[in-house]
Amino acid sequence: MGKMKTIRNGYIKQAVLSSIVSLTLIITAYLVGISTVFARDNGLTTDVQVDILMQAAKENLESERWIDALESFEKANRLGVSLPVEFHFLYGKALFKTGNYEHSLSSITNYLTLVSRDGECYE
Repeated sequence: MGKMKTIRNGYIKQAVLSSIVSLTLIITAYLVGISTVFARDNGLTTDVQVDILMQAAKENLESERWIDALESFEKANRLGVSLPVEFHFLYGKALFKTGNYEHSLSSITNYLTLVSRDGECYE
């Protein structure tokens, strides 16, 4: 009887731990996508959604959360609308910080092509 109780307790502990991990993953997924979901649920235009995502990306860059910044930039890019010129510079910076040098160079080149020498971040 004691061995059966030990097995049952182990199973219960494993089930509880599995539930906690699953709940944590669900909450994390919800929080990561909350700004985009919020924007869509409230019927915001794609321009406003881009603004929300750009602001989130800028805050992540300032906090040196490079991966989070990339996710916001990529969500904005997937909206399929014309992006602000600074997008290309900031996206390139985030790509560079994550070691994606080839794509970073491409994004920075896009920025320089769009702004020429008149761009704020040209130098």
